[in-house]
Amino acid sequence: MKKGEDFAKLAKEYSDDPGSKDNGGVYENAPVSSWVPEFKKAALTLPVGQLSDLVKTEFGYHIIKVINRQVPTLEQLSDQLKGQVIAQEYNQFMTNELQKIIKKINLPEK
Repeated sequence: MKKGEDFAKLAKEYSDDPGSKDNGGVYENAPVSSWVPEFKKAALTLPVGQLSDLVKTEFGYHIIKVINRQVPTLEQLSDQLKGQVIAQEYNQFMTNELQKIIKKINLPEK
């Protein structure tokens, strides 16, 4: 790769990663929060366009090339936070409040 070979072609040929192999080694718009710490650190600190050294994680060895970084907009973050708050409130309601509201459960017997 350091000789100018095509990263996508090499990834498709040599990668064992089912999540990116068929996509030329690309993780486009992937949620960074789900990455293992070693991979996350390398991907977030590597300069754009530069090829990493080997990065070892619990899943094996990786060579990373950051094509670009996009910082989420305030609107995108706001939508994500709204969704998280709604899910959290719903789960709390289902766990803590619903049983207090139900007076009787009438299910047909078989």
